[in-house]
Amino acid sequence: MKNSTTDNYVDRIDRVVAFLNTQVDNSPSLGELAEIAAISPFHFQRVYRAVTGESPAGALRRLRLAKACVILQTSNMTITEIAFEVGYDSSQAFAKSLREVTGFTATELRSQADTLMSIIETLSKSPPREDGSSQILDVKLLSIEPFKVIAHRNVGPADELFQAFGYLCEWAEKKGLAKNMSGIYGIPIDDSRDVEPGEYRFDCCFNLGKTQQPKRVLQKRDLVVVYTR
Repeated sequence: MKNSTTDNYVDRIDRVVAFLNTQVDNSPSLGELAEIAAISPFHFQRVYRAVTGESPAGALRRLRLAKACVILQTSNMTITEIAFEVGYDSSQAFAKSLREVTGFTATELRSQADTLMSIIETLSKSPPREDGSSQILDVKLLSIEPFKVIAHRNVGPADELFQAFGYLCEWAEKKGLAKNMSGIYGIPIDDSRDVEPGEYRFDCCFNLGKTQQPKRVLQKRDLVVVYTR
């Protein structure tokens, strides 16, 4: 692909990566992710794998297990509670997935601190490609210090989020701030499983660096990307 085409696809997949990091305990559909990327579902998986080195389902599973392992390490929650916390339908499904990926049970990992830490580090970043090449985007679980973002709150179905991010991007371009953009993030205010589609609240966020903050329409928020306990 030409560089301009590659950059375009990277930007589109980056939006999906930002969205996936807010949906670790949910199960967004392929169509929903393709809509955010503005790529047809037929081509989306191929483009996503080309950019990140793994499938969307694989990335979501890995991040879900990484989050579960962090909870194992930092809390006294039961295995069943952790399974539901990270989006599994049952503790059995969680146990099967964890053993398939890590070779251990949750109980074994909880009693082996060094092994658990190593697995968290492994699961927190994209796996290497089979051909040894590096991926363009690394889909990883991060722990960072709080920082400021500009946010636009979308109220409505999750499949409207692409348009909502587009509104924010258009605003930044009109203000001449798009060149300062250093990150795209999403904050789900509600659990999409618990509210009607038309009532689902989601903050679409840009980090625009040290720029003038708007006083109306958009709001300023503190954002911590990872779940902390």
